[in-house]
Amino acid sequence: MTQNLRVRVESWNDDCIFVRRISRRAADNADVGESQMLKVAITPIHAYISTLLRQGVTLNIIDALERDGVITPQLIVVEPDYLVDISAIAACFEDYGPSPQAYLLRQLMPQPLSAAILIGNMAGQMLDEALSLPPDGRSYAQTAQRFFEDNALALTITPVGPEFHDEARRQAQNIVHALTNDLPQRVSGYDASRVMLEPSFFSEMLGLQGRMDFLTTDHTVLIEQKAGTCGWPQRDPSTPVYAEKHYVQMLLYMLLLRYTFPDGAPPAAFLLYSKYPNALLPLGYAPQLVYEAMRLRNEIVAAEFTYAREGIDFLATITPDDLNLRHRHGRLWNSYQRPKFEAVLAPIHSATALERAYFLRMLTFVHTEHLWQKVGDGTTSHGAAARWRCSLDEKKEEGSIIIGMTLERPEVASISGTHVAELLFTLNSDDSSLSSQSSLYSGRGSAGEASDFRLGDIVVVYPYAPDSEPDVCRDVVFRAIIVGLKADHIRVHLRAAEGNVRVFSETAHRPWAMEHDFMESSVSALNRGLHSLLTAPQPRRDLLLLQRRPQVDDSLRPVLDHGDFNDLAQRFVQARDLFLIIGPPGTGKTSFGLMTAVRETLARDAHASLLLVAYTNRAVDEICSKLLADGIDFLRVGGDAATAATSEMYSHLLSTRVKAARGIADVRRLLTMTRVLVATTSAISAQPVLLITKHFDLCIVDEASQILEPQLMTLWSATNADGSTTIERFLLIGDHKQLPAVVCQPSIVSRVYDAQLRAIGLIDCRNSLFHRLLHRYANDPTVCYLLRRQGRMHPDIADFPNRCFYGGQLTDAGLSHQLRVSTTPRMTFIDVLTVEGEAAVIAEAVLRAYQAAGSSFDAATTVGVIVPYRKQIAAVRSCLQSFHISALADITIDTVERYQGSQRDTIIYGFTVSQQEQLDFLRATSFEEDGITIDPKLNVALTRAREYLIIIGNAAILSQDPLFARLIEHIKSYSSLT
Repeated sequence: MTQNLRVRVESWNDDCIFVRRISRRAADNADVGESQMLKVAITPIHAYISTLLRQGVTLNIIDALERDGVITPQLIVVEPDYLVDISAIAACFEDYGPSPQAYLLRQLMPQPLSAAILIGNMAGQMLDEALSLPPDGRSYAQTAQRFFEDNALALTITPVGPEFHDEARRQAQNIVHALTNDLPQRVSGYDASRVMLEPSFFSEMLGLQGRMDFLTTDHTVLIEQKAGTCGWPQRDPSTPVYAEKHYVQMLLYMLLLRYTFPDGAPPAAFLLYSKYPNALLPLGYAPQLVYEAMRLRNEIVAAEFTYAREGIDFLATITPDDLNLRHRHGRLWNSYQRPKFEAVLAPIHSATALERAYFLRMLTFVHTEHLWQKVGDGTTSHGAAARWRCSLDEKKEEGSIIIGMTLERPEVASISGTHVAELLFTLNSDDSSLSSQSSLYSGRGSAGEASDFRLGDIVVVYPYAPDSEPDVCRDVVFRAIIVGLKADHIRVHLRAAEGNVRVFSETAHRPWAMEHDFMESSVSALNRGLHSLLTAPQPRRDLLLLQRRPQVDDSLRPVLDHGDFNDLAQRFVQARDLFLIIGPPGTGKTSFGLMTAVRETLARDAHASLLLVAYTNRAVDEICSKLLADGIDFLRVGGDAATAATSEMYSHLLSTRVKAARGIADVRRLLTMTRVLVATTSAISAQPVLLITKHFDLCIVDEASQILEPQLMTLWSATNADGSTTIERFLLIGDHKQLPAVVCQPSIVSRVYDAQLRAIGLIDCRNSLFHRLLHRYANDPTVCYLLRRQGRMHPDIADFPNRCFYGGQLTDAGLSHQLRVSTTPRMTFIDVLTVEGEAAVIAEAVLRAYQAAGSSFDAATTVGVIVPYRKQIAAVRSCLQSFHISALADITIDTVERYQGSQRDTIIYGFTVSQQEQLDFLRATSFEEDGITIDPKLNVALTRAREYLIIIGNAAILSQDPLFARLIEHIKSYSSLT
């Protein structure tokens, strides 16, 4: 009998690997050293495996037979928790031969955009329509209009003519013929109503993940569509033959289905080459090619772990010929494939020593971060792998799963047409994963206290059998974004729209689960952005690497009167390529810093265009609200599912405006005439077309201190067709003394040791570009400006963070709430001994704030609670429920990370410490600056309060930290004065 084993490598030789068996669940492996040593034979097909091993590597031994104490596997999977996308593996099977080096270089290549790419996108849409629309709903005019709306930006630089539409019509006919005529003849019992489009699967057993084009719900028919040319040689021009890379992709999908559904029969698998009349090409299983594909998968993963340990310096010396494993010398290699690799490698080889060192260190940082996002440090239940390495109880404890959801919509009878984008789930309030909290989610979408889910989170949802434990690796998953969050339901927007809503009817009686996901495709955008720096104009590269000073023209003056901000406006105008604005809490970095620059730029040049970006959708919505208030027209790029759902905001979405366009000329005119574009940094990176079609006089980066350097490289390095910079000037707005970017890898890994990089201020890759530039130019008034007037906090509240973190440089704006006299102390510290007691005290403080507000109470503005842990959030919510006051269900109780950018009249901050070790967590983001300790977490927590600040914690433990002790003494001394 065969078996599947997860093992950890102890040692090896050329013939065998000595391993100890471990569990899929991380918590079960504490005593792995005591488990029995096993001997795994290295068969000829796995002879390469010894070159990938190191002590402690995890392996999956699949379909293993044991004989005479020796285990012989059919498959070996290296570090199976690192899932590799099947399509990316298959794409490496080019004529010159697959390799992990080619896999890496493909991620550095520019994103292709051509008529062939567009016809592929349209063919996918036509496959969707062939399955989900009746024949009378599939007119080509309607198809073309839908395609135009989804691909308008690409069409502005890749115009299509009659030949394109002729080809699209032919492919539509071929698709319909294949599905309605050929497929039913080839597959007995085929039912078109039971087809899923683009279902996703995760397999920790195989270390693979994939999204298939076409799969029946019983997994008996699998189709992968290809709109381009087939393999070679082709005997009949109407009948395709497979290309090796397409066959590999299908084989890995078949393998994935085999181990996800082990009791099922092998699917009938087809490649659908829609370019050809006889489009449907059946495929059988090819074990040797599967072994080759899994070998590449293992080599890719081993390489990623090596990059994290040793760096990616080999890119400085590798040549295109090193990638030509099969020694091809024909026209395909010399005229097409080799030049592609040369175009990627030449800029690396010709870069200066400093440029190359920066590129390689940041590329290593990006790949290491991707590794940590997937598997953490490999020994704990962190990263995406926690979805299967943690038990259900552990995930409930962490709040990282919601189970027992019921799918309410879409309903088959009420929805028709393609692009079903949203699912609605109701929650089972009795389920233990919800901690039996009747008000799990706030009506404002800011809570989620018993679980770790928020509006805008990227998630996976999937059905599971009622009598089994939910397992993300045992069924189809749907990748989605949370767009609605209420006490009794969750609404998600599918990232890959499912046109055939009838497939959901089969899960009507099954419970659904939700877990966290992450946008894995972003790593390729970061890789490409970093590579683009090497081909950016030299002055832009020199500016980034501090090899020249920012240019200043002190003869320029503002054209508008900006009142109290005239000095800011003048310095901004005179800075010709780079300017920094530091926006401490409450100083109006968006209202005054950003909007001063916007108004001045638009006024001084009637043709100027601006690009306004931030890291989060919430920050982008805040920017949009300021533009709306000023009557400034703008386009919001992306964010269709995440943007604030107001009709006025919706009318500014690029997708909304495109739907009203009558053709490409209208879209080009729209982009030309609209002077302000707003987007998240990720949305712009995903739409590089905008940086090709439009020139920007200014790019303003809000939240710049929360954005890592690689995340800005696409913008920083963008060039026009003539090689000039797409963006003339940059304004970066942030505050490095507030919360930094979220990074998974620890600082010991991200720290920089290269002397030439440290010389330009690159000390730790975790720091933002804003932070590094500020380190050089903080004392240069021509480059940097500090907003000093804060209008949020009462002076009594502002005093401690002002003196402690900002050297007393901030002044009060003198607004009415800052001048208001109060008989109640503005700041209070309440000493509690236990965490449980703290939750009760917090709830009492909330109740008093509610009672004091009376009829003016507003959950969105009156009071908010900040605590560091999810468990304490739930505990406080539970205490509040005992008051039976419905209005309190909507107040925001959250972590300080979620509160950045928010404010309340009264803030209640619970430290939630019961032992000294917890102080390290509270101080995790602290750093030293000019001999002063800066604690961003504490800074943000203290500065969310407008009128009252109540701090609760164990004074004895907190006082062991000098900064916290100073805070407590400050509040005590203040209280004695009042």
